[in-house]
Amino acid sequence: WLRRPELLNALALTKEQRKLLEEFQQEHQALQQR
Repeated sequence: WLRRPELLNALALTKEQRKLLEEFQQEHQALQQR
């Protein structure tokens, strides 16, 4: 999903799941920027 964001958009996520996913992505990006 890191390289294929369209796959995530194709999934029917609940608001709660999407919130958790966004938090995970932000943490992942922060780790890569170090």
